[in-house]
Amino acid sequence: MGVRQSYYRDFADHVVERGRAVITFDYRGVGDSAPRRLRGFPGRLDEWGRCDIAAMIDHARSEFPEARLSVVAHSVGGQVLGLAANVGEVQNVLALGAQSGYWRHWSKGDRLRVWLLWHLFIPVLAPLVGYFPSRWFGLGRSIPRDVARQWAYWGRHPEYVLGRVGQADRRRYAGFDGRLRALTATDDWIAPERAVRALLGFYASARTEFRLVRPTELELTEIGHFGYFRERVGCRLWPAELDWLLG
Repeated sequence: MGVRQSYYRDFADHVVERGRAVITFDYRGVGDSAPRRLRGFPGRLDEWGRCDIAAMIDHARSEFPEARLSVVAHSVGGQVLGLAANVGEVQNVLALGAQSGYWRHWSKGDRLRVWLLWHLFIPVLAPLVGYFPSRWFGLGRSIPRDVARQWAYWGRHPEYVLGRVGQADRRRYAGFDGRLRALTATDDWIAPERAVRALLGFYASARTEFRLVRPTELELTEIGHFGYFRERVGCRLWPAELDWLLG
């Protein structure tokens, strides 16, 4: 959410060094897919899955027709993947810090932070400013107004995205039968364990795994929500996860 594709370059280079082709991209309204002026840009969050991810799956299948397709989904990527009509083309998903955004999945003070985001900050600021200034809240770069408003709309429902879409979409999530491994760090307040496990429930037919990572296990002081793809973390985290993804 609000992260440019260039942020994933070190990770992508590492995968290429292991002999695999990698495609990165920006969702509409983000990075190189953003207009010069974000105010009033009409993109929606569901389009990131229905259109942008679906287009990249089609592109990957066209470029590499015989290849096994895997998705590395960071945060919102794991949330909207099931909206892509061609998600069945994907065999493996490694989801890092991907979660259901319903506010009650958080605990204590973090629950209040998320409640305020969904019920106050986004509903007020996004229409007022014309986009949502995510960086004010430590949530990446600014995102389009309607992306943010739909994000908050989902976050107020106990089933998050599944509670705001039709039966065809729900069946697509439930029908994905590939391998799905979800990982979160103990210091990632944006993706607490309960929220990550809730997201796994969306993909009812998938062969799912869950891994909770403590930074000290990797001899690190912190990982957080945006650390999974930093090289200093990756040198300790990526090898085992890629063994699973590519094995």
